[in-house]
Amino acid sequence: GPDAAFEQGLAVIVDGLAKRRLVVRNVEGPRKGDD
Repeated sequence: GPDAAFEQGLAVIVDGLAKRRLVVRNVEGPRKGDD
């Protein structure tokens, strides 16, 4: 039903945000190390 679709949409959003955080963390890591 609608609830399942809503939960699946939330899961996709959360997964996307988690992946974006990992990318940001990987980009910032080396910069901090260079300082």
